[in-house]
Amino acid sequence: MMTLPDDLPPSLYPLAWLLGSWRGWGTAPAMGEEGEDRPLVFALDVTHDGDDLRHHLRVSYAEAADGIDVMADAARGLALLTPRDEAWEETGTWHLTRSEPAQGPGTETFGEGTLRLRGGRFGGEGLWAIRCQGPRIGARISDIDGLSENGTRIVEASRMYGLVGGELMWAEEAALNGEDIRPAVTARLAREDA
Repeated sequence: MMTLPDDLPPSLYPLAWLLGSWRGWGTAPAMGEEGEDRPLVFALDVTHDGDDLRHHLRVSYAEAADGIDVMADAARGLALLTPRDEAWEETGTWHLTRSEPAQGPGTETFGEGTLRLRGGRFGGEGLWAIRCQGPRIGARISDIDGLSENGTRIVEASRMYGLVGGELMWAEEAALNGEDIRPAVTARLAREDA
């Protein structure tokens, strides 16, 4: 069971389950190539500054000696991978403009706001609209800077975060360079400081 920090303002309760250090693994399609997804190692740290949540994500390409079971939990999948080169890094600021606490037993917190990302798989900077209910967050790009640092044009993107069985599950879809929206990243991470 997670204990909330004493200095966490109630306005951030809908995002509180994200706090901490998370490690795990995931996959992403090879950029501009057909074929198998590439395995990745994820390290995510989420803190708060009293007004907002802040995250720092580091992702490395990885190698699996004997392949990896796509159903492996965060710890087992991570143990099967050897991190290699850095794939990308991103920072984010989570800001809620509307927050409602749980109204009693059996109810969930609710929040709406924004996630400002810098860096990431496609580079650049973007503002995402977020909506959270309980331990689930949906995010959709609402304002992007057009062309990313690596020349990829992001037309549309969405993310889904959820707490499932004690693990942070993350899926991202994106439409790049005028193509149809398709899976871009999937990951499952375990809290290190639990």
